[in-house]
Amino acid sequence: MTALTAWDFSNIQEAREQAEREARHAQQVSDFLIETFAAANPQVTGVPEVTVKQVLGDRLEHVNTALSEQPDTQVRLLRTMALALQKLGEFEQSEATARQAISVIGDDPSLRAEHLYNAQSILISVLFETAQLDNIEPLIVQHSADTEAIYGADSEQAIMAANRLATLDFYRGDLEAAASSVSELLRRAQRVMGPAHHQTLLLAGNLVAFYYHGGQIDEALAVAETNYETASAALPADNQQVLALLTNLASVYNERGDHQLALERYTDYRDRVIRQFGEDHVNVVNAQRGIGTSLAFLGRHEEAAEVQRELIRQQTLHLGAQHPETLSTRGNYANTLSELGRHDEALIEVDLALDGLLDQFDEGHYHVLFARVVKSQALAGLGDPGTQAYIDATYRLIVDNLGASHYYLGSLKEIAASFSYATPDGGTAVPSVN
Repeated sequence: MTALTAWDFSNIQEAREQAEREARHAQQVSDFLIETFAAANPQVTGVPEVTVKQVLGDRLEHVNTALSEQPDTQVRLLRTMALALQKLGEFEQSEATARQAISVIGDDPSLRAEHLYNAQSILISVLFETAQLDNIEPLIVQHSADTEAIYGADSEQAIMAANRLATLDFYRGDLEAAASSVSELLRRAQRVMGPAHHQTLLLAGNLVAFYYHGGQIDEALAVAETNYETASAALPADNQQVLALLTNLASVYNERGDHQLALERYTDYRDRVIRQFGEDHVNVVNAQRGIGTSLAFLGRHEEAAEVQRELIRQQTLHLGAQHPETLSTRGNYANTLSELGRHDEALIEVDLALDGLLDQFDEGHYHVLFARVVKSQALAGLGDPGTQAYIDATYRLIVDNLGASHYYLGSLKEIAASFSYATPDGGTAVPSVN
């Protein structure tokens, strides 16, 4: 009994000391945040307009000097700042701050166990957002190895680190490899974490996206419906995970041809987001993208064009003009313009989209190939003599990169059957797809 009492006392002391350390760290972080936002107060600084970005930049020097002897607190604050800068769209500064956090962590075992996974995750997320695909692979491989070494191969963290490797395959256009990897990870997550765990649901959502973009629409729908039902049964209706799965389901409905059902789901999603977060939340932009696409599929092209124009404006504001999502919306807008017979305007818009996408992705990426399909329609609508050659080249790229059964080919064949173009001898011809 005496030994047990002594052991209990030792554990109580250790727990108390740990709690006191956590309280000190929390207080330091709290003091830092209070000082940071006080520095943005015009009544304190005497400067009429000071942005959060400027203040965070100024405070970074303080973190690196005043806390250099307290690496645990220093890393916590660097992580917090890197994440805040990412959310503000200051990707270059966010990347530098995340890298600095990783540098401070170094080889210290306690810092690696506490902070390395999250610091690496922020950095990887920033590199994905800025499409730095060549720089990201060695980091993800290292991240996966570090995570398994710290937490174990079947840990939640290791599963999600492996998911980032699959995401890299997806961004590079290897959709089959991405779907295969995530399918296996999903089975592991369901076993380790349970089917309604938020990370399991995230993996299932990724699998839906990979199937969807790979043209495996039936497979995507089966996973999306199961995923949404599981989440809806376990979580509140306005939970962010439920909302994300609802928009996944709506996207698949559109690709299946159930456009009215998709419009209803996207509208439901938008209304839930507004109810919880307000009309200016970024996810309202995501909802509007889906609504615009659904309207276009339903033949309500004037309404779709209006929604898409506003969406491009909002995405340019929130994400930047060259962000892949903004460029993708511009491609959708070009497609809508062609449906309205405004092929000259469509050609201008899709060329802008293609130029931006080709600066970030290779010519076989699915974003680029979709834009090429849209451009084929604009060229055919204008009767451009180069239509046939362009359709032939697009066809080959789709087959070589996405496969001979990909649904983009169906769209290309519809375009070829709908238009004629001028031939060099002064006649006309209908494009063909072989």
